[in-house]
Amino acid sequence: MEILLLTKGYWPLPPMKSLYVNGKWEKLARSKRTNNDEKTGKKSAVDEKNKNSGAKAVNFSVNSHSFSGLIIVEAKLGKALSKKIYLAKGKKKILLSRWIGGLYSNCSTKNVSRVREFYNAIASRYSFHTEPERKAQLATIASSLPKNSLVLDASAGTCLFSEVAKEYGLRTVCMDLSAKMLAQRKDRRAYAIVSSAAKAPFPPSSFDAIVHLFSNLLPYDKTLFPKFRTLLRPHGILLYHPVKSPGEQWLPNWREKTLIRLKDAGFSKVSLRSLPSLGKKKSILTFFWAQK
Repeated sequence: MEILLLTKGYWPLPPMKSLYVNGKWEKLARSKRTNNDEKTGKKSAVDEKNKNSGAKAVNFSVNSHSFSGLIIVEAKLGKALSKKIYLAKGKKKILLSRWIGGLYSNCSTKNVSRVREFYNAIASRYSFHTEPERKAQLATIASSLPKNSLVLDASAGTCLFSEVAKEYGLRTVCMDLSAKMLAQRKDRRAYAIVSSAAKAPFPPSSFDAIVHLFSNLLPYDKTLFPKFRTLLRPHGILLYHPVKSPGEQWLPNWREKTLIRLKDAGFSKVSLRSLPSLGKKKSILTFFWAQK
């Protein structure tokens, strides 16, 4: 079966290599035009429509005969766009937004089971799609926490923060929705638990600090900030660094509104802080700092 991948605007499509659909990965094979098409130069109505709209499109052949549920398209490393990509199957067009690296998906952060499936699906690929400076960025966060703190990493992924935190005298508990992401951690002795942040299975006042870094948690979420506050000990600290959720928009004045959400959750001291990254790339890391 043939599918069409297209993007609107100036930039051409990056080279695509894999497709996750119906619960499994398969290679994308670029379709060849038939001999008859090559001789006649005939183009389909879809090709003409895309040309007229200014869209860049490429045909691929896949083995799947249906598209339902979660869809992920993977580009070759270093070739991703920040643009949106559309998957066209017949008359149906499916929007795919860039999540991380070269991975595009129709996943929504409002669907917890889909988010879990997304990260389970990409777990073995995750390290190839994260920024080279990610470890230095996490070190920037770890350096701002008091030594000997017991820290909950509420979006731990492959537990990279836990690796970095040891160098700064921190003890870390790793928690993530995805069991397969946690299974990728290098330190198999690191304590890891599979759970959503909203259902974290810990008693009140369990941690000195909580970090929720490079998070898809929407800044206007009304439940997680109060949950984090409950899990913190007196004067405990929450460090929250959000990224824009794929395919979704920031609220107007989202920084100010996030600060209000944190205050409404009962944190006594709340601020937006910026630190220079400890990596080679001279960048500034900005995050929310809230104290119980």
